[in-house]
Amino acid sequence: MYRVKGWGQRWRQGLEGYRRILVYVRDYRWHLVLAGLSLVGIGLLGLAMPWIVQQVVDLLVGGQELDRLNLYALALGAIFLLRSALGIVQSYLVAWVGERVVARLRRELYEHLLSLSLGFFAGQPVGEVLSRLTNDVQVIQVAVTSNIIILVQQVVMAAGIVVIVAATNWRLTLLLALSVPGMVLLTRLMGRRIRLVSREAQDVLAQASAVVEESVGGIRVVKSFAREDHEAARFGQKVDDLFAAAMHRARIYATLGPLMSLISYGTLGLVLWMGGREVLQGRLTPGQLIAFLFYATMLSGPLSSFGGLYGQIQAALGATERVFELLDTCPEITDAPDAVPLTPVRGHVVYCGVGFDYDPRQPVLREVSLEARPGEVVALVGPSGVGKTTLANLIPRFYDPGQGSITVDGHDIRQVTQRSLRDQIGIVPQETLLFSDTVAAN
Repeated sequence: MYRVKGWGQRWRQGLEGYRRILVYVRDYRWHLVLAGLSLVGIGLLGLAMPWIVQQVVDLLVGGQELDRLNLYALALGAIFLLRSALGIVQSYLVAWVGERVVARLRRELYEHLLSLSLGFFAGQPVGEVLSRLTNDVQVIQVAVTSNIIILVQQVVMAAGIVVIVAATNWRLTLLLALSVPGMVLLTRLMGRRIRLVSREAQDVLAQASAVVEESVGGIRVVKSFAREDHEAARFGQKVDDLFAAAMHRARIYATLGPLMSLISYGTLGLVLWMGGREVLQGRLTPGQLIAFLFYATMLSGPLSSFGGLYGQIQAALGATERVFELLDTCPEITDAPDAVPLTPVRGHVVYCGVGFDYDPRQPVLREVSLEARPGEVVALVGPSGVGKTTLANLIPRFYDPGQGSITVDGHDIRQVTQRSLRDQIGIVPQETLLFSDTVAAN
């Protein structure tokens, strides 16, 4: 019972994440509608081709006049041209929507990231954050654009094929339907595993990115202590873990595709055997049998692709969970509902009974009280780790004290807006950081 409940909860969470992602597509729905109509048109035109082949075969077998042969050939040529034109429209629109969705999602992720408090970044590897901003969003792009359109096309094609083959011969149609339960069961079983493995692969990729970011960012330390081999081994281990996760996922995909093909083409062989008997008994013409086989082959495509699409959607759900974990993270430091902008200050700073800790078991500051008047130069002196930087970080509200209060010109800093407070504070960091921007911006 516990396993069923756990799977059901993951499924509901996945659907909720997918629903939230589709919100980003809503503004471009008409582009997707046009792309979908193009794909539906491609599918419907494809349904006409086996019928034309049937007419040609029956025409040749029956020894009838061949004047219509040229007409059928022209019809096939027109279908090919129109399908190509619709394919161009569909491909461009899907690519455009996909890139727009990715751009919007990355922009919102980055803006939300900048709004988070300093405490979030202290406990979060930069490489992990970058992976969610780049790799995970890229995985989501395919699931919310091209996969949706392809799914619509495959459903329309499958429905059209079922209607046509049922009208042609209901016995063969029932035989064809025997493959559906096996494909559905196989897709469900493999889909669960794909989602879990894809989430694992994304996590390992983020860890590998974190190792690179730490090593490159601290390259002076790495070289100073001759730790190149150690860092290379760390990254190599993450690469091996990523390879193992990727191969686990590849094994699932490698199993899913051939098994789906085995079911579909095995059924196709049975259709050919029984269809031949139908022709011999006069219930089908040779052209109808060939057309039926064409339709059955076309139907095996959508049925097989459903498994692949389902796997890709499951992989995207794993990435969606990681992205929305970040988007749902709330800043620890926020403006009070009644916060007001801080007016220009003289610089009278007062700490009153301030206490602070990063870990409740290890307090950093206890009952700290001090006063810095305008024009005074105050130096905090002490060994490393006693809280000098922490004490300074409390003034711009990078962190909030657990006890006591801090005032600037008599204003409690928690009662003014963060932006107005920080606009009036100058900070000289211990390490120089030059942004990739203009001199004026730096």
